[in-house]
Amino acid sequence: MSETKRDRAKLMVNLDLITKEEFVNKTGFSEDQWYYWFGDGKKIGPPNSDQIEVICSTFDWSPTYIFFGLGFVRLSEIKAFHESTKLAQQVKRTEERQTEILSKLDQLTMLLTSPKTV
Repeated sequence: MSETKRDRAKLMVNLDLITKEEFVNKTGFSEDQWYYWFGDGKKIGPPNSDQIEVICSTFDWSPTYIFFGLGFVRLSEIKAFHESTKLAQQVKRTEERQTEILSKLDQLTMLLTSPKTV
């Protein structure tokens, strides 16, 4: 059987040791919704997109992971990755600028130290 977004959400609940009470208190969803989403009864189903947004932001879960099973598991991991990517881009631009400045300094040094012709 293929893993579903419901399966991944249940996995995250178990990994994070989230109790029904904690879930209800933090998200504002009902106990019935808890059982529908995470229970093993006859009436089961996944949260909808809006509900997943609330759940993911509340518990630091990545919606991409919940929906598709891809990428980082935590929202905080995605944010950290994007921050490190931005930093790497800034470092690259700085290094390129330094190379440009050094090249111009070399050109200037050559002009200043070359023999002058009359």
